[in-house]
Amino acid sequence: MLQTRTINNSEVLDTVPSKEMNLAIVGVNPIGQVLFHHTGKFIWPDHNLVGLIAITEEEKGNPEPENSSVLGTISEFNRIVHQHGISRVVLAVDSFDVHALHQLIQLCLREGIEYELAPAFYDITFGGALKYLFSRSGSFFEWSVVRGMDIFASSLLLFAFVPLWIFIALFIKLTSRGAVLQSQQRVGRNGRIFQAFKFRTIYASYEKYTSVPYVTYTNGLLTPIGKILKKTRLEDIPLLLNVLSGDMSIIGPEAEKPYYHVKYLKGVPFYENRLKIKPGLIGYSQVEIGERGTIEDIREKLRYDFYYVDHHDSFLLNTKIILKAFWQFSKGRKLS
Repeated sequence: MLQTRTINNSEVLDTVPSKEMNLAIVGVNPIGQVLFHHTGKFIWPDHNLVGLIAITEEEKGNPEPENSSVLGTISEFNRIVHQHGISRVVLAVDSFDVHALHQLIQLCLREGIEYELAPAFYDITFGGALKYLFSRSGSFFEWSVVRGMDIFASSLLLFAFVPLWIFIALFIKLTSRGAVLQSQQRVGRNGRIFQAFKFRTIYASYEKYTSVPYVTYTNGLLTPIGKILKKTRLEDIPLLLNVLSGDMSIIGPEAEKPYYHVKYLKGVPFYENRLKIKPGLIGYSQVEIGERGTIEDIREKLRYDFYYVDHHDSFLLNTKIILKAFWQFSKGRKLS
């Protein structure tokens, strides 16, 4: 089933991976040619390689025989992906052009197309050692396993938390007027906006302020029970409903508010790369760095988010994140 939501005046798709997806290579160059004609069928055995998309008219016009498989240029991206049913692309160019790559990623997000970077790309944006950005994700089997685990874990936890849920709901109703739950907009996979559910921690008359950058203990918005729920992160228990519905996963990058999402897209190169997977209740950057919000902090957190995006199917990594989250929770540390 396909769902569409709008962000920044653009409509995007939230898709369930199919058993076989049509894939195209962006870049009619040696890298793209080798991937499409030779190694691609081994790298993506569960994908149907439909053709190449040229970055410029010059690329499209090359008189080489291989270019008979060129579908058009990126200026025709919308037509090409819809005409050929393309749901995933591999970005390949000869030189590392940060601006061009950023535009290509934005184009993919706007059309709801999954993307990954060709093996020639390395992350030199955030300093330090060169980091491999090539991601091999998206198979139907892998998606099914992750989704199955999310459904099982969220259902089990929701059942276990029923007594606590009732206890918290009673305290909320007894100490302030208003609903037990509150919803806030968050940005999910492929930039899709969804409603995230939490226990209400502020007075009902102040709910219009839920979009403010930070709700602190000193600005008078929080109810007495709300302060406890925020400090202990028990306010996040209803997010299990979002995991059950498919908006979130148990583990993944933190779900940001649309305001911050737009801000970071403008100020942090390749920030959108973290949208390739669903946001999670807990994440690698959260357990390693915690709650910090400057642009430099976001760059540092992205190191961990990018690493997790490329290794989200690692059993050892996921186990490490869960154990570290439980340890930090027991110490009273706020993850996000």
